[in-house]
Amino acid sequence: MVRVTEAEVWQALKELTDPEIPTLTLVDLGVIRAVEVGDEKIVVRFTPTFLGCPAVDRMKRDIEERLSGFGPVEVVIDYAHPWTPDRLSENGKLMLSLAGFALPDDLGAEVKREAPAACPHCGSRATTLINRFGPTACRALGYCNDCRQPFEIFKVV
Repeated sequence: MVRVTEAEVWQALKELTDPEIPTLTLVDLGVIRAVEVGDEKIVVRFTPTFLGCPAVDRMKRDIEERLSGFGPVEVVIDYAHPWTPDRLSENGKLMLSLAGFALPDDLGAEVKREAPAACPHCGSRATTLINRFGPTACRALGYCNDCRQPFEIFKVV
């Protein structure tokens, strides 16, 4: 029998960080889509940032382990509702920026190799997309022409 409230489950989930960007929680990242607390089990609906994200199994395991003390847990991977940057919390956007990540301003600009995002270091719009392929599939590489700092762009894929 499950004896926990939905609010308690959300609070516990706020302790879990992204394995690739540990300054960011899974809740702030917006990958936890929904929580359902039933009499028999807790169901967590999870949407990865990228279809082929290599960290999905790790995040699923972390969720199951963190909530296991509350009762049976089922983590449902939801590919029907793709993740987009608008799922990020305001704190998540701030934490990404402090970690040197930018968000794409215009997904079309990203494809055209125009300035894809404001520089997370100085805020300049004079940026260049260096490579659409960063260290992981959900990130690209940018460069600021003003402060001359490289940065990663958290992209939608």
